[in-house]
Amino acid sequence: MAEVVGRIAGGKTGNITGLAINPLSGDLYALDKHGGTNRLLTINKTDGGLITDVGRMSGLGERVCRGEDMAFDSAGYLYVADDSDDELYRVSAATAAIVAVVDNKLEGGLGKKPRFEALAWDAESARMVGYSDRCDYFAQITLENGNNSSYGRFAELTDVEGMRFAAAPAVPEPGTLGVIIVGGVLTLIRRSRRK
Repeated sequence: MAEVVGRIAGGKTGNITGLAINPLSGDLYALDKHGGTNRLLTINKTDGGLITDVGRMSGLGERVCRGEDMAFDSAGYLYVADDSDDELYRVSAATAAIVAVVDNKLEGGLGKKPRFEALAWDAESARMVGYSDRCDYFAQITLENGNNSSYGRFAELTDVEGMRFAAAPAVPEPGTLGVIIVGGVLTLIRRSRRK
């Protein structure tokens, strides 16, 4: 059951189209699609309140106008997919400045403009994955111009607005792993002596 903790930014925003947690700081960021240039916000995880209006996402002669989703990679770099120009931008989480045009042709290798509405970072495979409502497919985004590839169509899904990969299960520390192995061996020895 979902628990409502509060309105995002206390209703002082336009249209929140993406949420992402910075893996390095644990801070929750929101993509606010309001007006001509979208804004980057930090949000309180316990009540949804606005912590910081980081700023409008622009730089390098570009701006995010119709950002649909965003995702952090394992190194803490923030990526935003913009439907207005079908580009993927790397944005500074500290200043909201566009610091790189990562892919200026997201449709490269995919055909018509995909207009990705969901992004997720797959830390286990070190890759960005996007979902296109327009084309109904998941795709790998190569973080370079073009050469993106589709994983296939999923016509059963409609209007996917966000996605995330679950964290990989934790690997026990070597000492704990040793105790688990020794315990398993002792259990086998005991069972064999009972027979």
